Amino acid sequence: IQVLVTVFTVNYVLPDVRFHGVSKAVLSTLEAYLRTEGCGCSSLTSTSTAHWFYLAAGYVDAGKPQSWHGLTEFPMVKDLQTAVA
Repeated sequence: IQVLVTVFTVNYVLPDVRFHGVSKAVLSTLEAYLRTEGCGCSSLTSTSTAHWFYLAAGYVDAGKPQSWHGLTEFPMVKDLQTAVA
């Protein structure tokens, strides 16, 4: 059994380029890489600010929101096998 663990710490773009597809392109590229490595799913922890972004990208909540240093985090997961690339 081969296990690939990749940690992508932050998907943050500068405010001047928000809503221009940069985060979407980074996420799509990362998911494509995971597929080529045979990964069937992707999991992440979202901030409250980005939660809508990941829902729109096909991620679903994978547990209750958690508090971390005063911030609310959302564990999320996406099935890469059935998701459209």
